[in-house]
Amino acid sequence: VISAVAAWRAQGNAKAEVADQSIIARHNEQTLDASVTIAPGPKLTFGALSVSGNVAVDPERIRQIAGLPEGQVYSPDDMDRATARLRRTGAFRSVALVEADAIGAGNTLPVEAQVVEQKPRRLGYGVELSSVDGLTLSGYWLHRNFLGGAEQFRADAKISGLGGETGGPDLSVGVSYLRPGTRHPDADFYAKAGIEHLDEPDYVLDQINAEVGLTRILRDGTKIASGLGLIAAR
Repeated sequence: VISAVAAWRAQGNAKAEVADQSIIARHNEQTLDASVTIAPGPKLTFGALSVSGNVAVDPERIRQIAGLPEGQVYSPDDMDRATARLRRTGAFRSVALVEADAIGAGNTLPVEAQVVEQKPRRLGYGVELSSVDGLTLSGYWLHRNFLGGAEQFRADAKISGLGGETGGPDLSVGVSYLRPGTRHPDADFYAKAGIEHLDEPDYVLDQINAEVGLTRILRDGTKIASGLGLIAAR
């Protein structure tokens, strides 16, 4: 029965349900006769996506990131993909796409995105001590909703080799920016830059790097990236 209802829903009949069922036990034959009637209901298209629970994230950006195809035939897979896109941003503690109980005008199905936002800022640090490499200090600062559209900004810093036996101190500083749902719900724009100083027994390296590009997640989960980067080193 569940499979039958799911099959109708996969065809766009979002309100498919069991209309009637009859089960007769034949005790002498140790069998059951079952009759189930499925009411598929009309084929529906996605209506407007409303948003609730958001505080700091722009609702229009939530719709862009979700990418629910308004006007197209209902699909449970599209619902799952929209939910996954919103969760992938890291801006929300919980995400649920809820179908309306009532069918909308023109056989449309309104959907509501119910979200609970994460705390936007996070600070982390680390301390490591090695008898060979010496002391390593690291830290990062993360903002999950940098410009109000679930953009992620992160700054990292690390210094290592303090008091170690592998040359002088090494230092690295970097920043990164990620904007989900850029030009396509499954495409993210990214930019990152960093500087690094390495003081090793055999060489000293000073380096700066920067990169911008787009990442795209395909329907099978494959992630591809295209970008332009620059590295300058001495």
